[in-house]
Amino acid sequence: HPRIARKFLATHNVSALVTFEMEVWPHWFFAARRTGVPILRVSARWNARARRRYGLFPAAARRVLQCVAWTQAQSDRDADALRRAGCKEVEVGGDLRGLPYFAENGAAPPAKPWAERRGAAFVSFHAHELPQLVAMIREAREENPLIVFPRKPREFRAFLRALAPLGFVAHSADPRAARRVVDRFGLVGKTLRDVRFAVVGGSFGGNDRIGGHNLWEPLLAGCRTAIGPHHENQAWLAERMQAAGNLRIVRDAREWIDFLADKTMRTESENVARDTHAMLKKAAREVLEHVAGAINSQENASQKC
Repeated sequence: HPRIARKFLATHNVSALVTFEMEVWPHWFFAARRTGVPILRVSARWNARARRRYGLFPAAARRVLQCVAWTQAQSDRDADALRRAGCKEVEVGGDLRGLPYFAENGAAPPAKPWAERRGAAFVSFHAHELPQLVAMIREAREENPLIVFPRKPREFRAFLRALAPLGFVAHSADPRAARRVVDRFGLVGKTLRDVRFAVVGGSFGGNDRIGGHNLWEPLLAGCRTAIGPHHENQAWLAERMQAAGNLRIVRDAREWIDFLADKTMRTESENVARDTHAMLKKAAREVLEHVAGAINSQENASQKC
């Protein structure tokens, strides 16, 4: 409720309201504007889903977004879309979702040496992507183990039914099976550190509402990585990984075969991760400095009053 939002901002003497990615909260924004609290958006996106949703009420969306003093967009495409939607001051920065992976207390254990790694992991796939997944697995006869992670637990049985004819079993039934569908949480990171190839779901099947899932994990695990054509939500990192030589855009089973056979791709992403780390730190520093500046300006204005 707007009154609760205003009371919270006043009670805690909030100096700035910062939202992340797609977070747009009208009552918070209007309360902040009314109480003189600057609003900033960082790592902002304005994807196809947002354009459809807010496009139903463009005048209302514009009124809300015009409350924002400054926006750091992930890409030029996001920046253009945000400007058209009503944001006033927009700059292009980067994708800050990977920041937690570089925290000292969140560092992952080292990956296995490349020579000891085997197989491929298909991560965060949705049931509607099963036709593309099955086609790729049929062409991966020599690559074992093959490990599939459904994005949604409730879709696990659909995956097992579709993949059982290809020799897949449930992970809980045989954790050492060469082909398995994972029905437990918490195994993605460990699995990626053991395999050579990672294929990231949410990017196949023509569903642009998803726009692809997390590329940071396979990057930092040192996998050769593939993602489908519908990866709008991962565009910032995908472009950099592709330019560095450790990401391939895969549209069908034929391109998947080429991906497996490509000897020119980077076998390890240590240097890629280091370079991306440097870019991320620079983007994060610029954003945080801007936020700090807004907070200090607001505090100085309050003191003068």
